[in-house]
Amino acid sequence: MTDRDITRAFTRLATWLSRWMGSLWAVLVTAALVVVGLATAGIVVTTLAISIATLLMVYALRNTDRRDLSALHVKLDEVITHLEGPRDHVAGIQTKSHEEIEELQAELNQHDAAQGR
Repeated sequence: MTDRDITRAFTRLATWLSRWMGSLWAVLVTAALVVVGLATAGIVVTTLAISIATLLMVYALRNTDRRDLSALHVKLDEVITHLEGPRDHVAGIQTKSHEEIEELQAELNQHDAAQGR
């Protein structure tokens, strides 16, 4: 199995987890597991299991969010660079520092105010 295959498998798993964890069934299953865990294993073991599951879910959900956000940036950059009028230097703004983004926001606000928007 290559690195690319592993990455694709993780991507599929993270996407599936992200979709499933946003459902009512996930809440019900989680609540049932916590109740069963507290009744059978005690609070210490249940708390540890919850902490581990939470940490793993953070990684999976962050992967999905990062991928979705990266795809959105690519799409927006495509629109910005292929339309007449928008400023091409705004494409890829997500890689700039916070201060540079604030400067471009202020410039846009001044432009909008001059246009009466």
